[in-house]
Amino acid sequence: MEGHACDARRRCAEAVSRSSVSKQYAEADASARRGIRTAARRGRAAPPHRAARG
Repeated sequence: MEGHACDARRRCAEAVSRSSVSKQYAEADASARRGIRTAARRGRAAPPHRAARG
């Protein structure tokens, strides 16, 4: 029972993170194509997924 609840919770967290992360990816990709860094414009640190993505 405990494992089932944990699995369901993990699946829910994955779905939530995937939706929000995909938005970030689309935003970062669009800004990169335009040559504009939305992260820098907003005063935030550059997204760390760039190095991992390549």
